[in-house]
Amino acid sequence: MSTQAAWQAAEDADAQVELDPDSLNAHFAYDDDDAKVRHQVWFLDAVTVLNQMRAARALGIQTYALWRLGSEDNSLWKIWDKPVSSIR
Repeated sequence: MSTQAAWQAAEDADAQVELDPDSLNAHFAYDDDDAKVRHQVWFLDAVTVLNQMRAARALGIQTYALWRLGSEDNSLWKIWDKPVSSIR
């Protein structure tokens, strides 16, 4: 699911997007009444990607990759090209 699709799914389900205090990642949950399933959706937007990059840098990791281009938050590119200056 792309970041945009996650935001739209939260909106469609009237679900509250929350920030997990331990991982600093965005997430929300919603019920699919037809399938009788509760969905838990965790996703990274630009802010939470920066949180992950900071955590990685603290562990000595200096190289990052995206899994699927086109599914990311477009504002990610403001920090992606300059991670060192964004992370400090």
